[in-house]
Amino acid sequence: MSRQEPDISATQIIRRELIELAVPEDKQASVLITSGSHIGQTYQLEDDESVIGRGPECAIVLEDDGISRLHCRFRREDHDTFVLEDLDSTNGTWVNRARIKSCRIKSGDRIRIGVNTTLRFMLESGDDHGDLRELYQTAIRDALTGVFNKRYLLDRLRAELAYARRHGSPLSVLIFDLDDFKGINDTFGHGAGDTLLAQLGALLLEHTREEDVVARFGGDEFVIVARGTSEAGARDLAERLRRAVLSSVFEDEGRFLRTTLSLGTATTRGEARDIETLLREADKALYAAKQQGKNRVGVVAE
Repeated sequence: MSRQEPDISATQIIRRELIELAVPEDKQASVLITSGSHIGQTYQLEDDESVIGRGPECAIVLEDDGISRLHCRFRREDHDTFVLEDLDSTNGTWVNRARIKSCRIKSGDRIRIGVNTTLRFMLESGDDHGDLRELYQTAIRDALTGVFNKRYLLDRLRAELAYARRHGSPLSVLIFDLDDFKGINDTFGHGAGDTLLAQLGALLLEHTREEDVVARFGGDEFVIVARGTSEAGARDLAERLRRAVLSSVFEDEGRFLRTTLSLGTATTRGEARDIETLLREADKALYAAKQQGKNRVGVVAE
């Protein structure tokens, strides 16, 4: 006896599909830090409520200047509606330049908390969310070397100097460039020079901590910002990088290239007046290293 197939009408199938389409799909909510010491980082808002503040109990902990222990809270009302509430913070919460107590926010809104910390609220589908993060990473990275670009470096350095002042912790800056890079370009062409810089960028990321800011300052000059790193620690890092480059062979179209680094370091616990002062001190140390014969480390400490 054959088994009779259930009779499912076309109307039933269409009704079922319409019901499935009518169920709203939760979008991914997140905040992207666009200035401050955590610039470039993305935080997912996965819970119905997420608090931002300095306190360790917060879902997103930011220790930048002017941020209160419990500063503000994101609250999800439904699948695509979020409310931002200020939690009686000292310096307030601002959305698109207006100070708020509580307001609904939409994707793309810019939020400022504390002194210099800004965020961008994003509410996107999974694919769009990834595209936005990739776009932002492209904006803050140097295309050739893969390290951060100068604009990102300066923003982070301002935030790191403020952090060092507030906590009395050491902050070190390394400035360095390749010895006789012009000779490599003149001898082998600018293509070889670009290849060398790209491979150097990968080497620098391999020999630094994840929290270190490695950036291209311009040409063959690079800067590293190392939070919590003393004068001795900065010198050790500089020596490790110097030895790593000295022992490396860089390849370009079957040619093998060697080069060396000269580095200058400067360390502060917040005494530096501004980032220009700190960079200038590190640059003086780099100049001293060049004058002493290249392939060496110069040090300045306040």
